[in-house]
Amino acid sequence: FPKVMSDSVKVLRTEKDVKQWLVLDDKVPHVVVFTDKKTTPPLLKTLSIEFTERAALGVVLEGSDALAKKMGVRRRPAVIHIQDEDSLTGDSFDKDFKKEHVSRFLSRSVGKHRSEAGATLRELSSARYQAGDCKETDSN
Repeated sequence: FPKVMSDSVKVLRTEKDVKQWLVLDDKVPHVVVFTDKKTTPPLLKTLSIEFTERAALGVVLEGSDALAKKMGVRRRPAVIHIQDEDSLTGDSFDKDFKKEHVSRFLSRSVGKHRSEAGATLRELSSARYQAGDCKETDSN
């Protein structure tokens, strides 16, 4: 039987998928990789294991052109650390798509997220409530 490499990469197909994924965990940065492949690349699976509980990784596979356009992606592969949940924009990765470079980008995203975590106001929404990020006693 085939060996399947486990991973925690979330496959994202639509803007709605991305917005629902973003509110699941505010404690980590959310980084989206756009690929021209039909399945999650092994490099991304490896990085998802290395960055478990430090970064949330999402992948947009071949064929999700509307989402790529919405997020300003013109060519693939592309990597974006989403910092603005409303516009789905943030830092873009502009180096060769090699493990060392992507890993360094993820590490910087983790550091940036941690340094900005206390300074960012998050909307108290039903999705955040259901994800456990806020409770009824939190003020708006």
